[in-house]
Amino acid sequence: MVNERAMYPASAARTVIRHSIAPGNAGILETVAHLRRLVAGASPASVRWALSDAGPLPQEALTRAATLYAWVQAHMTYVADGAASDSMDIMTPEGTRRLEEELRTPDYLLARIADEGRAEGDCDDYVILLAVLWRAVGLPVRPVLVSARADGEYDHVYVEVGVGSVGARAVWLPADAIHGAPLGWRVDPTRVTAGAVLEPFA
Repeated sequence: MVNERAMYPASAARTVIRHSIAPGNAGILETVAHLRRLVAGASPASVRWALSDAGPLPQEALTRAATLYAWVQAHMTYVADGAASDSMDIMTPEGTRRLEEELRTPDYLLARIADEGRAEGDCDDYVILLAVLWRAVGLPVRPVLVSARADGEYDHVYVEVGVGSVGARAVWLPADAIHGAPLGWRVDPTRVTAGAVLEPFA
């Protein structure tokens, strides 16, 4: 039998990107702009591999979304920025954290999954992978920024996935996969000091 996992396209780019960011929420919005570019630049071949590896996908939007959400959770391990086995040094010689963000391309994440069964990343990387897979099967995805800080500086990003509508109202489900919670789970709103729902990924 052909090893499907070995059929991952070797030509797909495998890159960890580190970029400098501005302080505060301006820097967070810069990171979201980077996320959008990485999602748009995913290799069609690597995405086809992931969809095949996830198995037959249901036609119904909610169960299709849930199947891919579970696949990402099963193949990703959450680690903080700079703490992954493939991380680059983000500390200054003085021992303080640089104002830099570490992002993994979708092709890199999928290559790690194909090669090793799992990939590591923080919330940005989960967002990238979920957005790429859901967009590929026709589901709209939009990023959500939240903060649990007293000053309202955003410290977390997740996505919402569109699974249809009720009457004229679109139904968006939160997808905060790093917590191990099911699709639709949302962090306790009493802990959130600020938040912003952004435009869907193009």
